[in-house]
Amino acid sequence: MTVTAAAIVARFAPRALPAYAAAFRDPGGLLATAGIATPLRLAHFMAQAMEETGALTVAVENGNYSAGALARMWDSGNWHRYFADRDACIAMAATCRRDGGETLFNLVYGNRMGNGPPASGDGWRFRGRGVLQTTGRGNYATCAARWGIDFVARPELVAAAEHALKPAIAEWTDKNANAAADRDDIERVTLLVNGGRIGLVARRAWLARIKPFVGIAS
Repeated sequence: MTVTAAAIVARFAPRALPAYAAAFRDPGGLLATAGIATPLRLAHFMAQAMEETGALTVAVENGNYSAGALARMWDSGNWHRYFADRDACIAMAATCRRDGGETLFNLVYGNRMGNGPPASGDGWRFRGRGVLQTTGRGNYATCAARWGIDFVARPELVAAAEHALKPAIAEWTDKNANAAADRDDIERVTLLVNGGRIGLVARRAWLARIKPFVGIAS
């Protein structure tokens, strides 16, 4: 029997947000239409989704960074261009406590991914959302054009039950992630989805758990 995405959610994400659980029931057959229909492709797609969303419990990117989390971001080299030094990066934690990360996201997402400058508020408005944490005005606009849904005017729809799979599938297919999944290349899939290798160890762990469930020998 073919294992469905909904079955994977039921087994591995018992605390999934209702919107995600409904989306992965996939009544429109969006996954199959996108070619995410083999056990290996589905396992890779779901492993990425699980890591990006905390086992489908996170709808919107959390910007309430602690000092420790900011230190790790600095040490990993992700945010060197946005702060004068490590101390300045860590000091942002106080601002995050006050505004939930709005100032931080406007800073680090400003002037890229189709966003305007920090003052535009685009970094916060178009922060990560949904199954693969779609980020940036440009990606929201691409998904809007693809599906005929105004994700730019209503960014919250990216994580809504009736639409949550659509931006994720658009990103997956546009980057030809199926080909990397066919090679069982988790590093390449992660790079395509994440833009880096953040969480690679956890993504490997998710994949190792999901593979036997969909009938792939480890």
